[in-house]
Amino acid sequence: MADAPPLTPHLLVVDVGAHPHWTGQITGLRIDPGNGATAAEFAIDYARGK
Repeated sequence: MADAPPLTPHLLVVDVGAHPHWTGQITGLRIDPGNGATAAEFAIDYARGK
């Protein structure tokens, strides 16, 4: 996604059930936009869990 033009929508799917260290209930989610940049703009339209 780093090479995508600005304002291009992205769909990111994280299959946490496939990772052996991700067990139990997810109680937090951390999002670090900008990859270390001092300023960045981003938007999240929605987040969904199954």
